[in-house]
Amino acid sequence: MKTESGIKIGEITEMICAYTEYLKNEHNLLVSIHFAQRYPYLFERAKALLKYNTHTNPYCFKVKSDRARHKKCIRCQEAVLKKCAAKRCYTGVCHAGVAEYVHGFFCDGIPVGFVSVSGYKSDKKPYCTDDFYIRNIKDKEIPTELLNTVVPPLCMMLERFIGFKECENTYKDVYYDVLDFLRERHSYVSVDEIAKKFNFSKSYISHMFKKKSGRTLKEYCNILKINDAKVLLESSDMSVTEAAQMSGFNNFSYFIKVFKSMTGMTPLKWRAQCRDKAR
Repeated sequence: MKTESGIKIGEITEMICAYTEYLKNEHNLLVSIHFAQRYPYLFERAKALLKYNTHTNPYCFKVKSDRARHKKCIRCQEAVLKKCAAKRCYTGVCHAGVAEYVHGFFCDGIPVGFVSVSGYKSDKKPYCTDDFYIRNIKDKEIPTELLNTVVPPLCMMLERFIGFKECENTYKDVYYDVLDFLRERHSYVSVDEIAKKFNFSKSYISHMFKKKSGRTLKEYCNILKINDAKVLLESSDMSVTEAAQMSGFNNFSYFIKVFKSMTGMTPLKWRAQCRDKAR
């Protein structure tokens, strides 16, 4: 498969691998590439890059030999992605006491992974304080100026790598699947349930839906629920309170507010208007 410029995805993969090796060999940098766990299709696409999906520092291997510590490393990746969303790159200290430089890469404005350059000593108490730690952690400051120059090109390549058409198609497929799901369950579904159903994070689902529809998930669900309420009000004699509850609104005051914002009138006035037109 090729990009619009004619470059094959395999060629970009080779470029990423070659550049990563260059950073490791020429600049002695401990570079790793991490894809967000919540985007499984990226792991399928990035099989050739998974060899870079772990810190190569022996100290980090020792930390991850502890199952609980390893799980904590994985959990911390979500926190790293949140920081990348607010600030594309930053320096920090991991839970095991290692200082690192982090630079995020994005798809449609959403952080989908990050590049880490780690292995630097910090003031934080390390996981272990024996000679093993001292030997394998660089006793110098993070070379931020160098990293701000050499890491962004790698992130640009990764963004190009994940920006192929099949990524866009996955994006579209998820959107239409979410639409179908909402039409069936809009009266009681939550963003948490949608995210769990489609194996994406809440932030990804919310951002994707707003980008594709121009509305938030809540706004879209409210439109569907108000349409349900209109049908109930027009076709039955049930009370406005019952119509609100039947259409999925647990808060009556909020229902009235949303109904008026969409129709310009109260539910009772809307019902009366519909019946006047029917005469």
